[in-house]
Amino acid sequence: MPGIRVKGQEVEIRITQNGAQIAALNNVKDGDFEFKLKKLQEGFLGATTDEYDEVFEGMDGKFTIQMSDAASFDLVKAIVDRARRVAGAINTRINIAANIRFPGAPQRRVYLMNCFFGAVPTNMPARDQYMTQTFEFSCSDFNFA
Repeated sequence: MPGIRVKGQEVEIRITQNGAQIAALNNVKDGDFEFKLKKLQEGFLGATTDEYDEVFEGMDGKFTIQMSDAASFDLVKAIVDRARRVAGAINTRINIAANIRFPGAPQRRVYLMNCFFGAVPTNMPARDQYMTQTFEFSCSDFNFA
């Protein structure tokens, strides 16, 4: 029988800029991240099977939030300022930490370090629906704690 699995309610995303928290996003509607690996395959003369290796190519991910305060705009400003090379923002590091609370076990954190972002669509779908923003990102490094 499987144990209790982690639900989205046990995940929280925190965004830091140069070590200081700029957003704690608690209205995250959905999100994912992917460890990008490339499998290498090589055949050699005299060998009866191919040999394999892999290369880590970084990570991609995205998350969508329902907006409840202006914290996400602080994140957008940091992203745009870095992209525009605004003085003081050129060396900005934006990190994402996903806190995952496992039932009956210690909390684990996934740190996605020095993330870079693509377009950030802001959606206002209808009068009776919540405003959302979607953040797509890539990074070269991660860590678990």
